[in-house]
Amino acid sequence: MDKKEPPLTAERLNKFRALSQEGDTTLLERISLLVEQERALRQQKDRLEEDLRLLVHIKNDHYSKLEQKNSEL
Repeated sequence: MDKKEPPLTAERLNKFRALSQEGDTTLLERISLLVEQERALRQQKDRLEEDLRLLVHIKNDHYSKLEQKNSEL
C-alpha cells in the first residue's frame, strides 16, 4: 500500500458494503477484508513512524551543529 493511498479505497468500501448486503454468509470474507486493511494500515503507520524518527534525528543533528557554532562565537 502506497503512503498516499487512502486507508479505505472506494473499491474496497463498495465491496465491503456489497458483501454486507448479502448477509451473514459473507461474514468471513468481510472479516478478511478488514484484517487485510488493518495490516496495510499498520504497515503504513510503521513506515511513517520510521520517517518521523529519521526526521527528528536529522533535526537534532542540525540543532547540535547550531549550538556548536554559537558556542564558538
